[in-house]
Amino acid sequence: MDTLIIVVFTYLSVLVACSGQHVVYATDRDAVPVMEIGGHGQHIGEFDRPTGITSDGDVLLVADSCNNRIQVVDYEDCYIICSA
Repeated sequence: MDTLIIVVFTYLSVLVACSGQHVVYATDRDAVPVMEIGGHGQHIGEFDRPTGITSDGDVLLVADSCNNRIQVVDYEDCYIICSA
């Protein structure tokens, strides 16, 4: 079963971490997708069961639980800044 973690991070978008599909995506308030990142794997930009997300508006922090790391995503340009 997929686990969905949903965070409303601004008045314009909703962030969703889907652990079963190993992706994180954002939608606007009308549920139109504006970003999708990830896929199953161990490389930077891939996730293995993302289970937590938060944002400060500029970057998105993703708890990549089965890879034992946090990945930092540039929200506007949709790329991984770092992985630790």
